[in-house]
Order: sequence, then C-alpha cells, then structure tokens
Amino acid sequence: MLESDEFVINRELSEDTFSNESFSALMAELFPNASTSEKWIRSGMHIPAALKDTISSYRLLSRCRETEGRGRADCILVKLVPGADLQSSEKKCRAFILSYMKKEACDAVLLAVAPAGGSGFISMLLVSQTRRGVIIPPEVIDMTVTQGIKNYLMKTCGLSPAALDGYFSQDTILFDDTPIAQAARDIDSALEGILFCDIACGCGDIAVAAAKITASARLSLNRYLPSQQNRTEETFLRRFLENSMYATDCSAAAIDILKARLRILCPGIKLPEERFVWGSVLVDNIFENLEFDLIISNPPHLRGGQLSTLKPLLFGYSSSRFNSDVYCYYVEKSYSMLSEQGSSAMLVSDKWMKTKYGEGLRDFFSFHKPYMIMELGKPRELRGSTAALSAIFFFRTPQPDAARFADSSLDLQAPALSLFEGEFAPVKENAAAQITVGGTEAQKLIRKLTAENRPFSQAGLGKVYRGILTGLNEAFVLPEETALALAKEEPASEELIVPFYSGRDIKRYYIPAEKKYLIFMPKGYTNGMSGFSDGYMWFAKNHPRLASHLARFEAKASARRDRGDYWWELRPCSYYSVFRDKKIVMPIICRNISAAFDSRGVYVNDKCCMIDSGSYFLAALLNSRLLDFVFRAVSPELLNNYYELRPSVIANLPIASPKSAKAKETANKIAEMGEKLCGLYAENPPAKYGSLPAEIREAERETNRLVYSLYGLTPKEIAVVENN
Repeated sequence: MLESDEFVINRELSEDTFSNESFSALMAELFPNASTSEKWIRSGMHIPAALKDTISSYRLLSRCRETEGRGRADCILVKLVPGADLQSSEKKCRAFILSYMKKEACDAVLLAVAPAGGSGFISMLLVSQTRRGVIIPPEVIDMTVTQGIKNYLMKTCGLSPAALDGYFSQDTILFDDTPIAQAARDIDSALEGILFCDIACGCGDIAVAAAKITASARLSLNRYLPSQQNRTEETFLRRFLENSMYATDCSAAAIDILKARLRILCPGIKLPEERFVWGSVLVDNIFENLEFDLIISNPPHLRGGQLSTLKPLLFGYSSSRFNSDVYCYYVEKSYSMLSEQGSSAMLVSDKWMKTKYGEGLRDFFSFHKPYMIMELGKPRELRGSTAALSAIFFFRTPQPDAARFADSSLDLQAPALSLFEGEFAPVKENAAAQITVGGTEAQKLIRKLTAENRPFSQAGLGKVYRGILTGLNEAFVLPEETALALAKEEPASEELIVPFYSGRDIKRYYIPAEKKYLIFMPKGYTNGMSGFSDGYMWFAKNHPRLASHLARFEAKASARRDRGDYWWELRPCSYYSVFRDKKIVMPIICRNISAAFDSRGVYVNDKCCMIDSGSYFLAALLNSRLLDFVFRAVSPELLNNYYELRPSVIANLPIASPKSAKAKETANKIAEMGEKLCGLYAENPPAKYGSLPAEIREAERETNRLVYSLYGLTPKEIAVVENN
C-alpha cells in the first residue's frame, strides 16, 4: 500500500488526455456548490526544492467554499515535469497536496496528477487528517456492519444467529442454507425497507460499508428468488442510498465529503438535504420524528472536562456524569432513536468498562443490556487513537437468553424493568402499585390505553419542537432591567428583544411575567435588512446600542458552531415562526408534565419543548393525572424524582379521539376546563409553597374526572392512576 493511503477516499487511473473543463465538471458533480470564479496557477518558488524534479506546477481549477463554518474543498491539478513517470510520482504528489491541505485548512481535495504531455492521468479524492480522525481498519468496519445487519435480520425475520452466520460468512464450507432459502423474500423485503443512520458519520466509512454490504446481501438472494430484472448490485446500492440512508455529523465538511463519496459510488444520484444533516444529534432537533432500524457509528471521544459549553445541554441523559466521555451520550442517544425492531452497533473505546468517565454508560447498560460486546484487542493500532476498541451491539428491546459478553467480570445485572412501546424505566421501589413486566394493574392499564387510542404523533394535534439554543447565553440573554433600558434608549432595537423563558420558568397552565429577554436576530436577518451590504457596518449604524453590547462578546460569539451568517446572529432554524404563534410549552426536565398555554408569542430555551397547537383540550389532557401517570411510567427516572419529557415520549402518549356524540361533548368540556384553568392560574399565580385556591383544586378534579370518562376508565383503573 502507498504511504498515507488512508487519506485517499477514491483513486482512478484514466487513459484519457486530461481536460480542465471535464475535471471541473466532475468537481461540480461531487460538490454542487463548487465555483470556477477563483482560479490560480503556482510554480517556481511555490514548489519545494525536494519536489522540483517531480512537480512542475499546481493549479486551482475550482473551489467549494461553503458559508462560514461549512468547510472547504479544492479541485487541483498537479502537472509533472517533463520525463517524470506518472505512477512513480504519485506518492510525492499526494504528500505535497496533504501538506497543502494542512497549511490552507482545506478539508478535501479532488486531485488530478497529469504528465507534462500525452495522455493518461491519476485522479483521487483526498481528505485532510483533521477530517479523517481516528482511522478504523476496513475489516473492523465490515465486521461491525455485518453483525449489525445480522442482528436486524435476526429480529425482523426470526432467523437464528447460526443461519445468518453461515449466510454472511465467505469461509463457511458446511452451511445448510434451507432457512435462508425459505426466508429469502422476507430477508429481501427487510433489507429493502431498512432505515439506516450513522449519527456521527465523519467521512462516511461506516455509511459506505453499510451500503455495499446491504447491496451484496440482497444480490446473494438472487439464487433463491425468481429471476427478475434490475436485481443488480448497482440497483441495490442506489436504492439503499436513495431510500434507506441517513447521516449526521457535527462537521458540515464531513457531511459534504460523505455525499461526495456517495456520488462517486452511484453517479447521478440525488441526495436529499433533509437526510444528510449538519449538527449534533445530541442537542439539535435532528431526525427527531424518525425511528431507525439500524444505527451504526463510531462516535467522537471527548472527556467531560472538555464539554464546558455542551455539558449543560446533556443533563437529561441518564448516562450523564461530571466527567462522562461524549461517546457515552451517543450510545444512549442511538438507543432512543431505534425503531421497535431496531438494533445498534457502536464502536467506542474499551475503557468505558472500568474508567470513571464510563460509569454513566455502565449504569445505562444495567437497564438496557447489550446483546453482544466484542473486544477488538489492544495490539491493533488505530491512527489518531491510543485506545483499543469495543464493538457494542444492542436492541431496542431485550433479547431473552441472548446476552453474550466478552468481559465476564462486567456486572450488568438489571432490576425489574417496565415495558411500553420499547421504552424502559427502572421500577420505583416505593410505588403503591409497582409496574413490572408481565402484568400488574398499572401495566395492564398502560397497554389498554395504548391499544385503544392513537399516539400523539398520529392524533393531528400538532408537532413537537425544541426551544432555542443560543450557544452563548451571556451575550444574547438579558436580565429584565438591561433589556428594558436598551429598548427604551434604542427604539429601533425593541422588536429584536423578546421575552425569553427557561424550563424552570414554565409552570402548570401558567407562564409568569417575563424576567429575561433574548436578543433575537436569526440567520438571514442582517442580509435581509442590509441588502447584502457590509453586514457589521449596517448593524452598527442601525442598532448602535445593541451592537455595542454584543461587541464585548465578539470572540466567544465568533467561535460558536451554531450561529447565523454573522457572529451576532442566532443559528438557522426552520420553525422560528412557531414561537410567535399560539402554542403549548413544557419544561423538558420535570417531576410532572407542566403544560402551559401561550398566546403571547414568548420564546423559550432548549430546556423546553413546545407543540404548535392552540388547543385548550390538549393542554388539559397533558396536565391531567392520566397522561402524567403514563409519562412517569415510561420515562427513565433522573435524580431527585425528575423525569425527561423526550419528544419520543410525547409522540407515544395515548390521545383519545372522541367519536360518539357523548364523547365529543366530554372533549368540549375538557377544552372549556383547560381554558378556565389557564385563566384561574393567571389570576392566582401558584406560590412556591402553600396550597392552591379551592376553585383551582376543584377545577383540576373536574378535569381529571372528565378525562377518565373520555378514556372509559373503570373505578378500579382510576384508583391505579390516583395511587401512582
């Protein structure tokens, strides 16, 4: 292998004569935003002395420079000196371009190496060392992906591990393929319908392997299926990329490189933006309403002490600890994104088993046992890492008698679990009626409610959104006194200063008077108002007081990943309009669901979620004892009796759909009570201590009675709810 081969994503040897126009066109296919407006050619003093006998010149043909923060890719031609052999010069040219990429902070280069005259040239796509990160050997990636697909088929098609091992192994001589032949149609259907996601895709090694291995597995089924047209590996690759693949990464450059690789793999393929997303799956609203059948990833490794800006946003994860490595959160997040039949495979450092920063992950696995843990061995050296790897495989739901651990000293014994739509939570020891697998009254009631009612996601009552993440609260969040003074001194900025609430501010049926404000300038605001003139000149001229305040934080604001076109703008968001409309707002970390109806158009931070609904009926349902009972039963318990109101939990809450005239009348009364309670709480704001006024207590009781009636609960079932 050539030196530094790991930075070569794709390499081709062409016998054609090199053409600047054709190669620039290829660049535009791989990186659609590439432009030929910036060109140059360098030779002479720009060529290192040690390479002057090899390289005559190098030329920039086109460049993809995304909006600030999105990375850069160059299209470069390296021309050899007369007489230099093309293939023997390749190694030096590649090393030269890798050095250029490091110096110029370039993420990727589409490189052509051409001789001084005649036909033939070498083309390759190179990625920088920064973007390549830890390099996992291809055989480890293939093994992990293959095992992940086996686990998915084991669950969806009911095949035994032995049958799947035989089918996927190229080395098996004695293999009875009868189970595979009998299930061939089911296997093919399962692989065709699979939804795959890499939640930290990097440059796409795992995603590309998943596409190739899935396509190969489908092609191998041809021997069992009737002859059909279009059952080719190329067709299966294209279908997987078009229909099955999703990916996200904190680096936008990595996403662009992945898409370039996929366009090389399947020329002409269309890759929808909504399936390849730049952002952090841990804290951003990415793929929030999707469930995946297979998640495979090699998440980043970063100690808790290095997560100062991100740490407050990760409090709700059950694996959260003071020094938890960030990969612990990725493992937990992957579990929450799985479908009912889904499985996950995560490549992480093996140190999670014994270190302090892996404690949270060990606790998480005590409730969600892995199916298999493979230790990949310390002798293996990984470029960019000193640690050995573990491959951790697990399902959305537990597999009886299936747990197999390579480290027998690892104690992952779990207490009793509760099961509801694939969610797990520890049993509460002091519960009046414990919820356990198999069937106490509480569990039976939850199953009844789930079977007889639609989940919220299908009820048509709105969508769930997360609040605003500024990335720098000290700059953008103002105390009341400062905000009001600034608005008074500078009327032109008044509309940019909006009421802002955190999770702890939101109360049941009630949003108090604002005490904090947000400087709200989203991505696109400056260019939209200034007409794309000098952004800061326009901002300082039209909003001098506001610009002066924010100028103190320029360095920190500029360093944010999640910002707009300029450092004083907030991140892009497709649902900012939801904040201005009627909605229901709830804190994410709570002891009980506390839904407040907002008609004032307030803004909330990322410790809140909101539903774009003006329904008092929904507000009353969410605050009812019944839905709160379901919420607490299916949500993992955090410290001090707090729970996390995840979007996935809201999506599965059972919502009654009244059909009879009597049920519709009951629903209307619930809506009236919801509106009444909003008014009562506004007139009598809840105190931190002390009991509620009698009128509110009676209205709450009447609302709960109406909800029980709407859902058709018996007196015995009502007692179960009231006692939990």
